[in-house]
Amino acid sequence: MNRLLVIITLSILLSSCDLRRIPLPGSVVHPLNENHLKQLKKTKVCPNCSLDRANLSRENLEGANLEQCSCTYANFKRAHLQNANLKNSRLWNSDFRGANLNGANLEKAHLARVTLEDATLQGANLTGAYLVGVELEGANLKNAILKDAFLSLEAFKKGYLTGAKLEGAKFVTKRDASGEVQDYIYRNGALQLQPKTHSATPPTFGK
Repeated sequence: MNRLLVIITLSILLSSCDLRRIPLPGSVVHPLNENHLKQLKKTKVCPNCSLDRANLSRENLEGANLEQCSCTYANFKRAHLQNANLKNSRLWNSDFRGANLNGANLEKAHLARVTLEDATLQGANLTGAYLVGVELEGANLKNAILKDAFLSLEAFKKGYLTGAKLEGAKFVTKRDASGEVQDYIYRNGALQLQPKTHSATPPTFGK
């Protein structure tokens, strides 16, 4: 009986919590550095800055340099980020709904569990970026480069990647506790099933 009560209690707690607010394994969420935030808004130049949980909604950050920044759990809703440099940045759990990321450099950026609904990423460079678990409904990825990027197969099946340059993109379908992965790679205009691979640790990003 006690075991049943524990299971029921845990089920209630898990159903009521916001899983998007739980940090990724091994991730670090730093306090927002107010000086870095002021620097970014004033100069649009803030590489290696700590901007976790920053509110940058509707900010004009066109052409901004945010390379290798930590911008986790940040609010970028409807922000103007055309041609911004976000290479190697840590962006997990951030909200980019309706943001303009046309031509932005997101090479090797870590975007796990990011919301990109209704965002526009035309011509964006997402080479080697980690996009597993990203919400892409309504996003425009025309001519976005996804070579060597990691994505969920579901995003492909739902047609969210229409118009994107998918050659070399990798689609993960399963990663179990042992680290075993079943995935596909996009080559020559079609998905090709890859043999199961074993990796003790997932790819590293944002370093």
